[in-house]
Amino acid sequence: MRDLSRRYGPLMLLRLCELHVVVASSADAAREIMKNQDLSFASRPMNPTGKFLLGDSPGLVAAPYGKAWRQLRKICTLELFTSRRVRSFRPVREEEVGRLLRSLSAQSSVG
Repeated sequence: MRDLSRRYGPLMLLRLCELHVVVASSADAAREIMKNQDLSFASRPMNPTGKFLLGDSPGLVAAPYGKAWRQLRKICTLELFTSRRVRSFRPVREEEVGRLLRSLSAQSSVG
């Protein structure tokens, strides 16, 4: 990418098979994109892997930008991701990490 950036400049459009990808290889180019073209890049297209993992309900992570996404983000910010709420989930996170580590340990002993 560094060599491509030196040859073609800090902003490139690459075609990776069927996928067109905009690459900003400098902080200034990225800042300019996020400042002036934010809405154009706000939605993330769902690829086949995402569809398989998330099904028909992409939720907050891959939902298209719009009124529903903004409302969901507002709810998450004001209700779900407050520091008090995040602290309240600590025992659950610790239990899940323990399960993961036990599972990995069991799998590693099997071979």
